Amino acid sequence: MTKDDAYGIFEKMSTEIYALLTTKGDAYSCDEDVLQNFKNAAANLDMKPFQIWAVYFGKHVSSIFKAISDNPHYPIDKSEGFKSRLLDAAAYLYLAACLHAEIENQPDK
Repeated sequence: MTKDDAYGIFEKMSTEIYALLTTKGDAYSCDEDVLQNFKNAAANLDMKPFQIWAVYFGKHVSSIFKAISDNPHYPIDKSEGFKSRLLDAAAYLYLAACLHAEIENQPDK
C-alpha cells in the first residue's frame, strides 16, 4: 500500500471517527460533559473513570481479537462489521485522551 493510499484511509477514518463521536456520543453523555457516562458508571461502581474506560475499551478490543481469531486472513465481525469495530476502538482512544487531558488540567491530580 502506498503512503497516499494509507493517508487516504487515515483521513476517511478520522472523518468517520468524528461522526461516530458526535452522533453516538449523544446517546452516552450530555452536552456539558462528553465523559459523563464514564463518570456516572465510576460513581455507581466506586471506581475511577479510567477504569470504566478500560472495561469499555477492552470490549471493543476483544471483539477485534475475536474477528481476527475466527478469520486471520480477512477478519469479519458479523454483528457490526470489522471496520466499525476498528472505528469504535479508535474513538475510545480519543476519549481516553480527553479523560487524561481533563485530569491533567486539575491542580490536585
